[in-house]
Amino acid sequence: AAECTPDLTSAGSPARNDQEDWGGNLGFSFRAPRSLVRLQGPVRARLQATSSDTRVCLIRAGTTACTVVADSRRRQLDARLDTGLSQTVVGGASFSYILTDQRALSSRITQYVFTIFAEINFVTGRPQ
Repeated sequence: AAECTPDLTSAGSPARNDQEDWGGNLGFSFRAPRSLVRLQGPVRARLQATSSDTRVCLIRAGTTACTVVADSRRRQLDARLDTGLSQTVVGGASFSYILTDQRALSSRITQYVFTIFAEINFVTGRPQ
């Protein structure tokens, strides 16, 4: 987690920016049951979560109160499964959930992203 509160000046008024970020991930692999599917290698799984909160407020002259002018929050959760389909092909699927919340603007956007992919690795040249 990271947090910073630098003092700024905006339009002649002192401003304060508070930001807090954190993230974490977990990765592991497992063998799929042969009764369900026959794979050459293990299935690799990765889960990742991130969060970011940013708030900006202005301190009006003659007061110590800080008026919030921007309040942005973002949450993201990613999950990915992949496995080697052959010596040169890796295939899998990923899912992402993204929430962006602009509280000062009363705007909230939710995104869901689902991807199926294949990565093909080519090796050129000859071993020395």
